[in-house]
Amino acid sequence: MAARLLLGLLALALSAWLLVGDFHAPVDPVAEAAQGFAPRYSLDQLKLLRTDETGQPVLALSAAHADYFDDGSAELKTIEARGLSGLAAPWQLQSPRGLVPVGEQRLQLQAPVTGLGRWPDGEPLKLSASQVWIDDQHKRIESAQPVAIESESRSATARSFSAPFNAASLQLNSVEMRYALRD
Repeated sequence: MAARLLLGLLALALSAWLLVGDFHAPVDPVAEAAQGFAPRYSLDQLKLLRTDETGQPVLALSAAHADYFDDGSAELKTIEARGLSGLAAPWQLQSPRGLVPVGEQRLQLQAPVTGLGRWPDGEPLKLSASQVWIDDQHKRIESAQPVAIESESRSATARSFSAPFNAASLQLNSVEMRYALRD
């Protein structure tokens, strides 16, 4: 669903660009040669907004650049995802690069992935991971890779994690917690 959403938004933005934009996008032949094929569509300053069934914002995603390829894959650069609903909102994830692999309907944020959020008691936290998936179909963020979470009173490392877009829960697997003693 994320790939279809991205394709639809890419097509809409491309149509708008064709109507009012410059028809000669800069081409980087070195990058094209490295990929082995050129993208079907390229967009700069991509902004997506995911809403729920009632039209309320759930997730905002922006990327400095996005390329969509004929095989259904996409590559995004300089990505920020923001959770906009739930008690833990807003949470945020950032990554220099992301992929929608062939046959996938999820966006894979690639290293380094950093994030900001809050523990259930409201304390701010920082998250770091080597890879995080944004799954629009299941409305979840997740990673099968190790994650580290740091905050003032506690820190955690886990083998993997999963959370819904509204961040109502955070499931950490094989977790190790460390707490700071307070006076």
